[in-house]
Order: sequence, then structure tokens, then C-alpha cells
Amino acid sequence: MRKRIIGLSATFIGTLIGAGFASGREIALYFSHTSPFTPLFSGACLGMLCFLFLELGRYYNGDFFVLLGKGRIFTLGVIKFFNAVVTCAMIAGGEGVIFALFGIHGGGIITGIITIITIIFGVEKLKLINSLAVPAIILLILILLFKGNNKASMEKISVLPSFTYATMNIMSGGYFISTLSKECSQKENAIIAIICGVLLGLMLLSVYLIIQQDLTSTMPLMSAATRYNLKIVGNLIMYLAIYTTITSSVTVSSGNNIIKAIIITAICYIVSLFSFEKIVDIFYPIMGISGAVLTFLTLFLMLQQRYSLLKLNIGKSNKAN
Repeated sequence: MRKRIIGLSATFIGTLIGAGFASGREIALYFSHTSPFTPLFSGACLGMLCFLFLELGRYYNGDFFVLLGKGRIFTLGVIKFFNAVVTCAMIAGGEGVIFALFGIHGGGIITGIITIITIIFGVEKLKLINSLAVPAIILLILILLFKGNNKASMEKISVLPSFTYATMNIMSGGYFISTLSKECSQKENAIIAIICGVLLGLMLLSVYLIIQQDLTSTMPLMSAATRYNLKIVGNLIMYLAIYTTITSSVTVSSGNNIIKAIIITAICYIVSLFSFEKIVDIFYPIMGISGAVLTFLTLFLMLQQRYSLLKLNIGKSNKAN
């Protein structure tokens, strides 16, 4: 039980903290010029959505798309498309990180090859890598947080960015975690959701504070790491974050099919040439809106189905009496 809780918590967090998070880019995009409580509230939203999708995986044996009926193919297509978008961003981020570390081009190709190799040998091993990557990212954030003179203005809490940031991430993390939770109990899911909500909230707040001086940078968190002579460590840890996210994104977008994974990765490499910054700034807000629609639709259909089953059971009980 404990191993499953730790593994799934690390998997969900690791799926979310890819290049957009670890670079600080998406935090700057969603939370700049808002109250520090905004990213904290977003962490709470992520915890609640984590629980919802874990429970969907438990109820529907890892395939909650049965709820969508004829809309299943379209919705799955949308999720796969946005996971491909995340893949584009991760490849672009991998290009930037490898160039920063070694001064060579081709980091995007290297990242794509490593991802395909991981999928060939099985993404189950991703849980172990996430268990290492997540603590490393948390450690980097803590070091930067305590080394810097971090200040933020107390502006109004913005609810909409909090929620859409959470729903943006749920497009990949929610679906992925639901496929792994069919053997979990409700208690385990609740513990996993609480762990994820608390840790993600604190991580979002910490990155928000760290990047206040670098909001206009392409990779604000990496700029902060460079400022405190942690460029190499910061980029190595960021690459771990890229790796964990791109592996799950390619797995979802390809349906874990090796041939499709190779084709999608090749196409995403071409799109990644538009730059990491443009992909995040243009597509991530659209993902947030789409994720909100998916969340509300799925929740509505689940409640509708459970209400229908409850009425049917009450009817049978009345007939028996």
C-alpha cells in the first residue's frame, strides 16, 4: 500500500513538472502579477482533480472513457493531441537544456530517442525514475528559495488562473494517473490526492517566489539557478523533469504503440523548432480551457450514471418489498 501511494504520487507530480514547470515558464504565464495565494489555491485544485481522476480509474477499471459513449473517440483524440503538444514543448526544452549543458545542438533529437527507448522497454520503470526526479526537483527549488531574497507583492487572488492551470495539467496527468489506479482503494486515492495537492501547492508557491526577478525570461527558474551558480545542477534536474513528462505524454498520445510513438515524436520534433516559449505561451492556455471542459463533462456524466444506478437499485428494492 505504502509503495503504491508513493509511486503514484511521484508519477502524478512527475507528469506535471515537465519543462514548463521546472523552467518556471508556465508559472510565470499563469501566476505573474497575482497573489502568492493563487498558486497555493491551484495546488489544492490539482489535489482535488487528482482524486477525481484516480477515482474514475478505480470505478471504471482504468478506462473512464466508457462514460463518453459516442464522444469517446473525439475526446481521446483531443487528449492525445494536447499530449502531443506537451511532447513538442518537452523536445524544445530538451534542446535548450542540452545546449546549455554541453553547447551542442541536437538535444531535441537525443530527447526523442531516449523517450522511444523508454517506451520500448516499458513505461512501468517511469515510477522509479519519478521517485528520484521529484525529490531532486524539490531539493533544487528549496535551495533556490532559501538562497534568494524572495519577495512578492500581495495582490488579489485570481481564481481563474488557479483553476485553468490545474485543468491544463490534468489533460495529461489526469488521464495518465487514471490508467494506473484501477487497483487502488478510495482511501489510497485520498492519501495520494492530499500528498499531491500539498506538495504541488508548496512547489508552485516556491517557484512563484523564486522567479519574481525573472518573469520575462524564457526559462525563469533556470535564470535564477544561473544567478546562484547552480546552472549545471539546475539544468540536469530540469532534464529529468522533461524526461518524465515527455515519456508519459508520448505514451498517451501514441496509445503505447511503438510505431505511432516514433511517428508522433518525429512530427513533434519538427513543431518544436518553433521554440519552447511560443509553444507554451500559445497552446497551454488552450489546454487549460479544454481540460476544464473535459473535467466538468466527465464529472457530470459520472454523477448522472451513478444517480441512474441508484434509482434502478431503489426501484428493484421497492419491487422486492
